[in-house]
Amino acid sequence: MGDTAAHAASEVADVTKDEVGKVAAETKKQTKDLLTDARSQLTEQAGEQQARVAEGLRSISDELTQMASRVSSVTTSIWRFGNDDRPA
Repeated sequence: MGDTAAHAASEVADVTKDEVGKVAAETKKQTKDLLTDARSQLTEQAGEQQARVAEGLRSISDELTQMASRVSSVTTSIWRFGNDDRPA
């Protein structure tokens, strides 16, 4: 009977060892999948933010170009006005 109990305990230990190995492998797989998903989401979010920043910079560039054009136009008008007042 002692041999039977020892044999049964050995089988339980073997099955437990196999199950622990399976759980560890599944945990490792799920952790890897989670990290892959997180990296992918962060990369996507960074790309979206980069696109928003680029659009904002283009908008600022357009506004500065328009302002420079207006300043140039005003400067030209002032120069013309100043030259028109000179006696011939």
